[in-house]
Amino acid sequence: MKSFVESVFKQFKDYVFVVLAAILLIASLVFIYIQINQYLNLNSQKFHKEFLVINNYELINSDTASLSVRLNLLSSVDYIKCIRGYYKGLVFYESAVECPESFFSKKISVEPKEVPDLKINFTIGLSRQLSSVVILSIVFQALFFLVILWLGFYFIKSRQKFETLLYERALKTAHDIRSPLQALNIVSKSLEGLIKDKQLNVLNSASSRINDIANDLLQEFRVQRMSGQILLTKEIESLIEEKKVAYTQIEFVGQVEGNILYSNNKSKEIVRIVSNLINNSIEARANTITIILKKSDTKIYILIKDDGVGISSDNLTKIFQQGVTFGKEKGTGIGLFQAKKTIESYGGSIRIVSEQNKFTEIDITLPLN
Repeated sequence: MKSFVESVFKQFKDYVFVVLAAILLIASLVFIYIQINQYLNLNSQKFHKEFLVINNYELINSDTASLSVRLNLLSSVDYIKCIRGYYKGLVFYESAVECPESFFSKKISVEPKEVPDLKINFTIGLSRQLSSVVILSIVFQALFFLVILWLGFYFIKSRQKFETLLYERALKTAHDIRSPLQALNIVSKSLEGLIKDKQLNVLNSASSRINDIANDLLQEFRVQRMSGQILLTKEIESLIEEKKVAYTQIEFVGQVEGNILYSNNKSKEIVRIVSNLINNSIEARANTITIILKKSDTKIYILIKDDGVGISSDNLTKIFQQGVTFGKEKGTGIGLFQAKKTIESYGGSIRIVSEQNKFTEIDITLPLN
């Protein structure tokens, strides 16, 4: 739980400046809108008063002919976007067929009290020069935000790449420590009864401390991994190295491709399944075991092949059935059944091809995401 909270907090820290840039952009656009709205309100009020004063006589006398001439002159003013005059419900002047409204315009009505049947609607907007300044300001801020966004994601990706590199180095170091350590543990077990218990305890204690150091190194970097993913490639490589140390009489051929990130919890299960399948190959008296891990754009492929005793065609048809086991004195028959169930629950598939006394090949396919 603690590592999950730390991972979420870390991701929030990475994206916080992008969020702040977005907030600043939105705040800036809102500020521009408020300023434009205030300007339009003041300009509209001023225009309304001036129009009533200048055209008072024509308005009171309902002189639509004179008003039409004056309105025609006003229609050429760039901040007056649309004019429409009505008298007794009929249109007596219209500067445009349509009068669309926008964020940068405001509609006002001139209705003299003395003549209730007369009404003139104006749509007041920004002048061309002011509109250009506002548009350039918005475009500049949008471009600035996009640059900040690009730099932010570039920084995040670079940081993730650097962390992945650190994780790989830590993993390699821990694995390099563990390989000779496992050999040391094997030697230690073989010395039981041959040397004094006190000396053996010192050897086991030192071995345990070295193992703890390797575990702490891995744990420190795993806590720092983002999005709950780990490098499946390194986990499989580590497993192959462990098997090489434990079974020196068998040739292990590992072909692991690139850096494949996979879900942390799922990776542990997949590695456990692969380990059990390798153990099956060992029990099948294989001399060579090949483990291949590769990926495509959408899939992960794992292949385990051995030259052991193989499986008969009769047994192959029921190999994944629960409770079915072959050639194992203490076999429970749940290993392959559980492996298939787990892999299919991840959206993957498992297939076994075998020829008795020649080979066995196990193909596992998993979705990459």
